[in-house]
Amino acid sequence: MKFATLNNGTRDGTLIIVSRDLTRYTLPSTQTTLQKSLDDNSLSQFQPLYDQLNNDQNFGQELDMTQLTSPLPRAYEWIDGSAYINHVVLVRRARNAEPPATLKTDPLIYQGGSGVFLAPTQDIEHFSTDYGIDFESEIAVVTDDVPMGTLASDAEKHIKLIMLVNDVSLRNLIPEELAKGFGFFVSKPSTAFSPIAITPDELTAGVEWKEGRVHLPLNTIYNGQLFGNPDSGPEMHFSFLDLIQHVTRTRALTAGTIIGSGTVSNEDRSKGSSCLAEKRMIEKIDTGVFSTPFMQFGDTIEIYMNNSENKDLFGHIKQKVVQKQK
Repeated sequence: MKFATLNNGTRDGTLIIVSRDLTRYTLPSTQTTLQKSLDDNSLSQFQPLYDQLNNDQNFGQELDMTQLTSPLPRAYEWIDGSAYINHVVLVRRARNAEPPATLKTDPLIYQGGSGVFLAPTQDIEHFSTDYGIDFESEIAVVTDDVPMGTLASDAEKHIKLIMLVNDVSLRNLIPEELAKGFGFFVSKPSTAFSPIAITPDELTAGVEWKEGRVHLPLNTIYNGQLFGNPDSGPEMHFSFLDLIQHVTRTRALTAGTIIGSGTVSNEDRSKGSSCLAEKRMIEKIDTGVFSTPFMQFGDTIEIYMNNSENKDLFGHIKQKVVQKQK
């Protein structure tokens, strides 16, 4: 099934069910939110409406993506990993930092701000480009209630939805912040998610969705040009199942928790990159200097993923960087 949240003027919006081709939607008979449906473990009740949308072209209303918020406009927890080893190595080199000794055995995780998420077509507002504004194209899953101590072998049943992510980073603020030894905060502003969240069964089992990984290219369009389309599956060192095992080692997760993959990255340079920091580091390796600037006011970023039949799965994150007025 495919779900979205319609902006109805309230903080959490209203849940809608979206057709597989992303052209139409319908509302449940009783207005609700995605968070409440996750709390109640009741998403499956909308299967008949989803089937009707897909089988009857006259059923439902026309979908306007610009009227959608993030599927979860806010969440109890937003936990982002860094599961692609190539990305970790390149970005650490860019700020003259060594990868951790446990790079391949212990996932990198940080807890981001989840009180305010950007809508998928909302501007990215910042006071200054001196911050080093960067996009990061990622995949995320949404869980139900996950008990403390959940093992990777038992984690897949807890994954209820999949989304795409633009995890905006302020690269020039990161080094000094991390030097304090207390983690990210001001260098990780509000995140944007794809307009549509899908259940895992929308992906072909064993092909597009396999062993807790999405096996499809993730497309990033920067200022109207293809910036990268790395395959999101094979080089995801820690699967979403591994990430769930790691983050529940000492705590339980509540329904509606979002877990990110980290920036999708391939060693094959022909696949491009999913963030500017990677591209800049490759430039530094090849030429000795950074050539590509971080995002400037007026720059645009678009992130999307098609299935193996070239059909849009999640809709497009489409954002523009603009100057916020003080």
